[in-house]
Amino acid sequence: MTLRPNIFKLGCGIDWFILWLLQWADESNIEVEPELNQCAKQILQNLLGDHIEIKKVVSGNYLSYQQDDDYSVPGLIINEKYFVVFNNPVAENNAVEVLDKQLDYLSGLSEYSKYEKVLIFLSDRIVSDEDKKNILSKGFKYKEWKDLFPVLKNCKSENPILADYVEVQEKRNKMMKWIEK
Repeated sequence: MTLRPNIFKLGCGIDWFILWLLQWADESNIEVEPELNQCAKQILQNLLGDHIEIKKVVSGNYLSYQQDDDYSVPGLIINEKYFVVFNNPVAENNAVEVLDKQLDYLSGLSEYSKYEKVLIFLSDRIVSDEDKKNILSKGFKYKEWKDLFPVLKNCKSENPILADYVEVQEKRNKMMKWIEK
């Protein structure tokens, strides 16, 4: 049996995957792959709220700003109204500080001034209750990737990128359950 290469086994970051996946929520992708379109819309509505009807999704450029070194931020423009930025700072102890810097940086960019900015801390690791409270107290949304993963797992799409991600994430989820015990 020949196995095809799986980018997620090489360590492709969750930010890249989310950006790729959520672009499928654009209405123009209904004809291309309706199951993946519906899956992406479900995840976006979970992140932003069910009251938002997803029509148009455009990838925002990866924004870079100076911190201690260059730092990239993936983003999407939704319905020409929202600029959504996802982040998962590696160091949990400075998550709020990193999100604050991102918001300050984005506020200064004139090309994004017409959009409502939504910062989402999308956690794929264990975060303390205190850090969660700090993130929420600053007005940021906090979501755990493990709560969104069932949507992907139940997605009827046969897209090989999605299948590869689900395969690797299921193994990781089993490992995380073992660590949490």
